[in-house]
Amino acid sequence: MSTNPKDNGNAGFYRALALVGQVGFYIALPMVLGAFLGRFLDTSLHDTAPLATIFGLLLGLAIGIALVVRAINRLPS
Repeated sequence: MSTNPKDNGNAGFYRALALVGQVGFYIALPMVLGAFLGRFLDTSLHDTAPLATIFGLLLGLAIGIALVVRAINRLPS
């Protein structure tokens, strides 16, 4: 195994690509889970038509943003 920096010329590109994919999952997954949970609560409670779904989406978005901020703060400067 070589430790020559020229051997890993694309390492920075692949790290950036991985970060973009990670950010996408951090935003999308909590929102989808929040929407499913809200939809389930809406159908089981019958009186809260779109409110629980909207709340679940917003909560998922807030969690996703917090995860993205944490991931960005953990990047080396």
